[in-house]
Amino acid sequence: MIRELCDKVVSLTYSDLPVPLIDRARQLFLDGLAVAIAGTDERAIHLLAHHYHAYGARPDATVLGLGFRTAAPCAAALNGAAMHVLDFEPMWLPANHAVSTTLPAVLALAETHHTDGREILTALVKGIEIQGWIRQAGHAAALSGEIFHPPGVGPLTP
Repeated sequence: MIRELCDKVVSLTYSDLPVPLIDRARQLFLDGLAVAIAGTDERAIHLLAHHYHAYGARPDATVLGLGFRTAAPCAAALNGAAMHVLDFEPMWLPANHAVSTTLPAVLALAETHHTDGREILTALVKGIEIQGWIRQAGHAAALSGEIFHPPGVGPLTP
């Protein structure tokens, strides 16, 4: 079953995506960038940026809106924090914050591997889908009786 899931994820290409899904992925991409730029006004993001900038890591990936580059994992973490800090993120079932946890990693990897827009959108779709599958498999998709939505991909419950 795991192998089938992995094969499905690996084999999915841009040409497999229906036009409405491509349109939605583009909207999520643009929304994620806009919210990240807005998030860079927050003090917490400036503190985190100072922390990551102090690493002096190789400038492989862009930190959105803050004028410096850093190692891909650092850029992904900082951009993800900026995307999430204002909590303006689309939600769906299963409830999670899939854009701020997926798009920053996709952007950092795309920049370091010089991928194109089609590959970026396909990776974004794959990442969001995988999060949903994990939450559903862990029975974390139901919100019955919840006051607040459960976070990201965990905790998973049997």
